[in-house]
Amino acid sequence: MFLGMTVVQQFSVKKTILLAVVTLASIVALCFLFLLFFSIVQQMIGFVSNIILELSYK
Repeated sequence: MFLGMTVVQQFSVKKTILLAVVTLASIVALCFLFLLFFSIVQQMIGFVSNIILELSYK
């Protein structure tokens, strides 16, 4: 993949390495945002279910 990207895109080795690092950093950032989103959704579901449970007690 490294060699293919270097040859096809006509990048220098330095630019190819930089592009690979930026790509990996983007993947890590997207994974973090994905996990953060699902954590917030899970907390919202718990909050709403607690409200429904409290209202059922009255």
